[in-house]
Amino acid sequence: MALNFHDDPRPIIDELSHTWELYSNDFENQVQQVLNSVVSWRWATDDMFPTHPLFGQADTTSDHEPWTPFTRTWLNDGDPRANLDDGCQHGYDADGRIVFVRKRWFGYATIWRSQSCDRLTIFYPNKEEPEQFVWKSPHQNRVHFTRFWHNPDGHIECICDCTLWNRTPCRNFEWFQFDGNCCTESIRQRFQVMQEIPHWLRDESDEVIREDYRPIDGGEIVQNLVEYMRGRISVKYSYSDSGELIQAEEFGADGQPATRLLFERLPERPLEDVVVELASKTAETILKSVKKRSAEKPYRGLILTYSAEHGHCGLPHRVSVLANENSWPDDEFCDEHYTTELPVEFKRPVVTLLNEFNQRCFARFGMSDIDPAAQAAVDVMRRIGEKVYESLAESKHVTADFKVVVIDDHGDVESFAIPN
Repeated sequence: MALNFHDDPRPIIDELSHTWELYSNDFENQVQQVLNSVVSWRWATDDMFPTHPLFGQADTTSDHEPWTPFTRTWLNDGDPRANLDDGCQHGYDADGRIVFVRKRWFGYATIWRSQSCDRLTIFYPNKEEPEQFVWKSPHQNRVHFTRFWHNPDGHIECICDCTLWNRTPCRNFEWFQFDGNCCTESIRQRFQVMQEIPHWLRDESDEVIREDYRPIDGGEIVQNLVEYMRGRISVKYSYSDSGELIQAEEFGADGQPATRLLFERLPERPLEDVVVELASKTAETILKSVKKRSAEKPYRGLILTYSAEHGHCGLPHRVSVLANENSWPDDEFCDEHYTTELPVEFKRPVVTLLNEFNQRCFARFGMSDIDPAAQAAVDVMRRIGEKVYESLAESKHVTADFKVVVIDDHGDVESFAIPN
């Protein structure tokens, strides 16, 4: 039976609001009790508290990027990474549960109940006072906690992230469905107490606003509990015969699949092959946009902007053009000089290849070895630039002195032009 979106979560939200008040009024004492319950400590490369039913099969902790293969590991005694600069410390209670997690600047205290637990975020003020806690967020003196509900088999069946965003209490839910031990589907919903109409909707009619924000009681929108309708997301999970996660795919509120997969376990193939294919598909997409929009006046230049150390943002993340009536600026590698953006829609095949590129870079180089991954991004961009130039040079779409300029807008690597 498929999961259904919840029309009225007020009983759960009322319970969470009561808990919020409890933690707000007694936060330090609550966290100190958790810390006092720790009977043993253990180090790992990162946080090992299971925050998702698929934690361990994929790294599900990213909010805005596709999941990556799970690479976190426990550390043996004496491992040089067992410190707050390189690792993550875990405290266990007498029942063998993780109740305290500590990183350099923040941590978590977990309060366990019979069928649920609350995980509270803790902040630390500075590196010089590692034992000193700033119990709540230093920015708004707010509480932030996540509740996990567990079914009788111990699986996470629901998660709610409780936070205050821009003075607005937000409750972000995700419900999960299982077939045996495999999570087959999940749905997400976002509820909030609407403080005021968002500025981008203030000139819209009440009918339009209600398409995005649904009052739970059907009444007024402002100062009322509403659901953000675009936040309705469903996720489908598929597995191999051996139970290994193969794919996770998101679907929006309209039922359409997202541009990119949330997770895909990749078959074996060299990173170099991905570089070639990604560059080729990306160049083809850019060329289509150039040829479509340069019919009236040819272009003098094409500017490809990216960040070598942030390839997940796009390779490139911006495409601009220099019109034939404009001359090249003195500093042609300054991205701010180019204000005419070329609309380019990178569809799912390109996005999928970009995700694969980033995933394979992470698998080969990890997070600590940025330079080789950045050079791989430079290789992609150089191939894109060369292919675009070769296809456009001496064509009706560009001027005789046409060139492609590739700019790293973070300045991590040298920018370049084709031809030099």
